[in-house]
Amino acid sequence: MSTGMQAAEVEAQVENKYSETEDESFGELRGKQRKYRVCYLNARSLINKLDAVSEFVENIGGADFICVSETWFGEGDAKYANINGYELLHSDRIGKEGRGVAIYIKNGYATRQISKKSTFTFDILKVSLQKKQIKVEIILVYNSHKSNVPLMLGDLEVFLSSSLNQNVILLGDFNLDLFDAKVVSSSYVEMLNTYNFKWLNMKFPTRESVTTKT
Repeated sequence: MSTGMQAAEVEAQVENKYSETEDESFGELRGKQRKYRVCYLNARSLINKLDAVSEFVENIGGADFICVSETWFGEGDAKYANINGYELLHSDRIGKEGRGVAIYIKNGYATRQISKKSTFTFDILKVSLQKKQIKVEIILVYNSHKSNVPLMLGDLEVFLSSSLNQNVILLGDFNLDLFDAKVVSSSYVEMLNTYNFKWLNMKFPTRESVTTKT
């Protein structure tokens, strides 16, 4: 596999957030944990890697969510990017070079809300989902290495603040060097800690060059 795809299982705590439901099984859900299998790929053009992505997901036994940055979809490309058994939601940069993000959602989840923000240097796509009484929000970010990071973090916090008391999975390509004690990287870490995120990886870089580890 040359896709550089990563898979992880994350747990979301189901708390007393669903008092509006009349479902009798609510009491059985309270206090239990729901595991999600999530895959992430920075594709740098998804169309020509779609078969490899489908094969990877099949080989690991499927995933709840497949998140892709730098889809590079042109006009009409998304209709050729389906994966069997998944709903595709995407935010494209038609007429702009590169970028674009997409989330594949395994059949069985109801999509309740979609929010997105795109600028010249970053994309944020947020999807609110529900399966029976369990709710989860996915926030996918692509941040160009040329971006105005404080501006991106400010917009990201708007998305996070609208997701208070929700189960949130945040992932993407942030192009931030967390091993560099710069103010912007520290601000990012502090913001996520403030919102009580559990870090899956704070020790190992996902991309290395001669001068940076991000």
